[in-house]
Amino acid sequence: NVEKRFRVLSYHVVVDRALTAAQLQSMSSSIRLKTLAGDFLTVAVRNDQIKISNATVVAKNLQASNGIIHTIDSILMPPAASG
Repeated sequence: NVEKRFRVLSYHVVVDRALTAAQLQSMSSSIRLKTLAGDFLTVAVRNDQIKISNATVVAKNLQASNGIIHTIDSILMPPAASG
């Protein structure tokens, strides 16, 4: 289903903010970031690891022409697509 794949992909894109790993790691508490899908991801630092919802960032600060990419170790499923 093309629509479901687009929703899952857009759930991995944060709008309006390009945050480096250093910026994320310097935050004193978890934050919520709005995705292109319109949902929110929770970002937290635990034991020096950046966690995005239930995923762990495994590669940081990959520069793109329109933002910063952080690679995670799993696929995040938006609330409407998980059932």
